[in-house]
Order: sequence, then C-alpha cells, then structure tokens
Amino acid sequence: MALKLDMSKGYDRVEWDYLQALMLKMGFHPKWVDLIMVGNSSVSYSVLVNGVPSGFIRPSRGICQGDPLLPHLFFLCTEGFSALLRNIAHHRQLHGVSISRGGPQITHLLLADDNLLFGNAYIFECHTIKEILHVFELASGQKINCNKTSIFFSTNTLLALREDIRRFLNSTANKPLEKYLGLPLIIGRGKKQATITDM
Repeated sequence: MALKLDMSKGYDRVEWDYLQALMLKMGFHPKWVDLIMVGNSSVSYSVLVNGVPSGFIRPSRGICQGDPLLPHLFFLCTEGFSALLRNIAHHRQLHGVSISRGGPQITHLLLADDNLLFGNAYIFECHTIKEILHVFELASGQKINCNKTSIFFSTNTLLALREDIRRFLNSTANKPLEKYLGLPLIIGRGKKQATITDM
C-alpha cells in the first residue's frame, strides 16, 4: 500500500524548539543556529484596518513566509520525519516497495509537505505508521489532515482489509490513482501489481 499524506498548513505549524534541536542534532554550529532562530523568531505582523496598520502580532511558531531560507528550513524539518521512518525500517517494522526483485526497498518519498509512504497492507504496520506520525506531530507541530490523506492498495489486497486499514488510519479519502512528482510508482509484488501514475 501507499499513503499520500496531506500536511495541514505545514510551514505555519513548525515548532521553533523542534527546528532548533534538529539543527543542533545535525551538527550545525550553535552560533549559526542562533542566527537562524533570531531571524525566524523576530518577525512581527500588523493588520491593516481601513488602510492603516494597527497593532503587532508576534508569532510563536512557524517559518516566515518569503524567507529565502524557508525551503531549506522546511527540508530540515522533514529530515526528522525521514530519520524516524528509516529507524523503523531498519528494525523491520516497516516494509517498503521494490521496483525489481532483490532491489532496495523504498519506504518513503518526501518533498516539502508532499509525503508518500510505502508499506505492507497489514494492520500492525499501520499501527507503526500511526505511532510514528503521532511522535512527529508532537515534536514538530506538524499535523496530518486525515480527511485528505489518500491510501492506494495493490490489486491483490482484499477489499475487507482495505476498509479495515482506512478505518484504522481515519482516512476518508478514496481517490482514483493519481500522479506523484511526475514518476510512475508500482505497488505490489509478483504478477499482481497496481501502478500509481503521476500526481
């Protein structure tokens, strides 16, 4: 199966403590981290009332829109999510998909707030995915929009199991096969395979 996750207002929800701790963990120099955090946390906004700026709003989280570093900072945030997924894959709690026999297993593809996860269509793997998403949400401030999260299954997945997994993951989206980043993706093994074309 494959899960296309929908991140709810990803840039605006990033917790500053998470971003700072992540950069330090990745080996960035503390002075550089301090500069980034000062630049990100010193932003204020005002509201136009009848064409006149009124008051100041100081955010407590999020990445400043229009900041040239914004894409890079957000990629750092997704690196934390990627590390969690690599860890559970290393411990064989998540099985990805291979495009050739004996080839490497791909467990996830991440691009900014566009995330695609691969796994076996089993409830215990869904439980692992759900736990990882919960940990990531608590740490980063990110929030998965279950109503817009899509799940795609290989053709040999039983209909009853598909519904059980959808209910377990609280996913109501049931879309036809879409495209993802311009690349065809294949789910399943052996002769029975389902292709996910570009989103």
